[in-house]
Amino acid sequence: MLAAAGLNTATIAELLLCMVGEGRILEPACSSMLPDLHRERARIDESAAALLAARHRAGRADRAHGRVGRDRRGGGVRGGGAKGAS
Repeated sequence: MLAAAGLNTATIAELLLCMVGEGRILEPACSSMLPDLHRERARIDESAAALLAARHRAGRADRAHGRVGRDRRGGGVRGGGAKGAS
């Protein structure tokens, strides 16, 4: 779950050394890790924002391509027909 959140394995190893508890519920025991975790969270937030911006640009390009394709064909279903067919 931590790797899926974007934390690298070195950070995860350090973080786990500072966790206490039993079973599936762990609690942080090292307040010295907080600045590192805040920095990691900011890095992940920046990466997520960059991905969302790229997704938005790709969506705009896709929509624009669909309009151009319909204009060229004189209407019809976007993306219809075999690839390379006219």
